[in-house]
Amino acid sequence: MRDILTVAEFTIKEAIKRKSFIISMIIIIGIIVIGFNVPNIINHFSNPNDNKEKILIMDNDNIFGESLIKIDNEDTNYEYTIIKENLSEDEIKEKLKNNEFDSCLKFSKEDEKIKIDYIVEKIDGDYALLRDLNSGVELNIARALIPEESDEGVKLHWENFEYSVIEN
Repeated sequence: MRDILTVAEFTIKEAIKRKSFIISMIIIIGIIVIGFNVPNIINHFSNPNDNKEKILIMDNDNIFGESLIKIDNEDTNYEYTIIKENLSEDEIKEKLKNNEFDSCLKFSKEDEKIKIDYIVEKIDGDYALLRDLNSGVELNIARALIPEESDEGVKLHWENFEYSVIEN
């Protein structure tokens, strides 16, 4: 057993001393380093505003206070415009139609509660795709969180972290 270890140790030391081994190891390490940094290299040379989705956020009741400003400062694939004024539904649709914004989030407070209405667009296995009736923003959510009687086309109301059926 000792002889096998001695032979293995000698063979490894001899292989490490060869120029071909050293060059091939440097090449392999270089390929690994470059391979893992390809996404960083691509991001470095691409324009960061090319693929950003433009989102209009309306918070005229100041529900979230200054925390929305933190969202705007985050480095995400979204470009946020936060306004405190109340735009009519026609003005919002016009802005979306003119491609000023890709989507709109409108927050309002009613009876000191935040309420959102959705329509079930699609049910796919354990998940349901909901669309906000006001802004058109889509939300993929676990099927277990919405009422059992929910089906495609059903309108849901979200209040206090619970969904309820408005109409079938």
